[in-house]
Amino acid sequence: MDQTDLIALVDRLRAEGREASTVEFKSGWDLPRDIGEYLSALANAAVLERHDHAYLVWGVNDKTHGVTGTTFKPFTAKGDGAQPLIMWLTQATSPRPDFEFHEVQHPQGPVVVLDIKAPRTAPLAFAGVRYIRIDSHKTKLSDHPDKELRIWDFLGQKSDWSGEIVPDATVADLDPEALDAARKRFTEYLLKAEPDTSRHEHIRADAQGTTATNG
Repeated sequence: MDQTDLIALVDRLRAEGREASTVEFKSGWDLPRDIGEYLSALANAAVLERHDHAYLVWGVNDKTHGVTGTTFKPFTAKGDGAQPLIMWLTQATSPRPDFEFHEVQHPQGPVVVLDIKAPRTAPLAFAGVRYIRIDSHKTKLSDHPDKELRIWDFLGQKSDWSGEIVPDATVADLDPEALDAARKRFTEYLLKAEPDTSRHEHIRADAQGTTATNG
């Protein structure tokens, strides 16, 4: 997008009556870890709201939506340690995130927009934890299992790996060996997509039709 398009995007986001779950306004710079958590939360909120994009915007007041300007420079900022922020965010997030920073020369002051594309394969996790934005609050997705289930359902609808449904077919119509192999492959897929290793036992137990216990 050129500067004209970016200014129009900022003004469109500012014109919304209040912060949506897929838009966060910031007046100043955040700690790198906070940015990573927002990256996860906003991306997952985009899936939940069926939006293609979410936005983290610096240089706009979150109450009045007035442009305050920002000194944040994403292309020279650092993550934890001396690693460039963008590389650090990419490596600390899974699955691989799709995002882009834009520096906007708004007439009322400099603005930075982080344009986040909704994930298509699994909820986004930062540093092994998935987050979600509910109204104006950032929280762990695991604290909201109903929303996590809906996100997985929506992602499944976007990427139907199972093929077409055969009318009136049942499990009894499937080859037992093929069914067992499919269960194993799907379990492996779920394990790879789940960064929280404490939940792996439950995933394996569900796949085998048993109940996992703690301790």
